[in-house]
Amino acid sequence: MKRPTLVLLPGMDGTGKLFGGLLKVVPSGWPRRVMSYPRDRVMTYGEVLELLENELRDEGKMVLVAESYSGPVALRFSAAHPEKIVAVVLCASFICSPAPRWLRWVVGRWMFWARAPKFVLRKLLVGRDATDALVNEVREAIATVQARVLARRVKDVLAVECGDALRMCKAPVMYLAGHEDALVGRGAVQTIQSIRPDVTVCEVDGPHLLLQSQAERAWGKIEMFLRDLEVL
Repeated sequence: MKRPTLVLLPGMDGTGKLFGGLLKVVPSGWPRRVMSYPRDRVMTYGEVLELLENELRDEGKMVLVAESYSGPVALRFSAAHPEKIVAVVLCASFICSPAPRWLRWVVGRWMFWARAPKFVLRKLLVGRDATDALVNEVREAIATVQARVLARRVKDVLAVECGDALRMCKAPVMYLAGHEDALVGRGAVQTIQSIRPDVTVCEVDGPHLLLQSQAERAWGKIEMFLRDLEVL
């Protein structure tokens, strides 16, 4: 049986460059595609969805693995293409703002004019025990994206609401949570389960960027989920 294409949708940076560690542990027999979003063009969630529609229009069966920011896009794409999506994996993601919505009124490009301090990245994204190499990799990826683009993505996250897309999504859904996630709390999982009680929830000891900091463990959970679905 031909395996579906593993489509990796990136987090807030949108570069797709942070999936290197995960791709090293995914067996070579898996067809895969790493998506990326423009670094110099402000795009709404709707426009990102259009981009995926164009990029993936010729793909067959797919498993969507959506990190953080990309969760709402994955669910909307899946709802629109039930015949193509075999499964959706949401990693440290959400269907509504994981933080108070009023924060979108104070978010601005000024927040991204300087490179993020390493201690902030360790605290919020990669964990205190992250290697210097991983911290630098995340820092460099973020730095390649224009400040106005990052600011718009943060604002869109703080305003997002895609519960309807989750309801319409026919594919099995897995939620991969980081036990030490400092950005997306347990409330995100509870909100998702209130709409789809059948969602498979797996927890990994790790920070927000699980697919980078705990690639092998994260893939192990994903692989088990897909095996139970008889995708493997």
